[in-house]
Amino acid sequence: MNTESEIKPLVLIVDDNPKNIQVLGGMLAGRDLNIAVSSGGRQALEIASEAAPDLVLLDVMMPEMDGYEVCRKLREMPGLADLPVIFLSARTETEDMVMGFRSGAVDYVAKPFNQDELFARVMTHLDLRRAKKERERALDEVCRIKDELASRYHEINE
Repeated sequence: MNTESEIKPLVLIVDDNPKNIQVLGGMLAGRDLNIAVSSGGRQALEIASEAAPDLVLLDVMMPEMDGYEVCRKLREMPGLADLPVIFLSARTETEDMVMGFRSGAVDYVAKPFNQDELFARVMTHLDLRRAKKERERALDEVCRIKDELASRYHEINE
């Protein structure tokens, strides 16, 4: 039986260009990660709601729904408000990057990207997410123990 720490993180790659998906998938393959792919925003939202990825690599310029909108919609979905989203885009103007961060991204990487740098960023955000979840679990456990002690204290005083 796998514990949560043994489960491979799931990275969702969202890009309308099959070549980009192939490059990103190849970069992440064999890196102790599970990978899901989507060629568009609506499909990405469906996958995210079903699979609850640990991180999303998201293209900005896509037909139908751009990456900014996808990111905003992810933030509204139950359980995904703090999902790390890294934008990958050829749009490198400051206002594009700022719009990415305002839509909820944790990082913004310009295309073409350096694979080692991108992988380091992916792993950093996955580590941060795991640490945050562990901290939340520990806090929940502390609160549970505090409530149990308060209850026992109350029983003893009666």
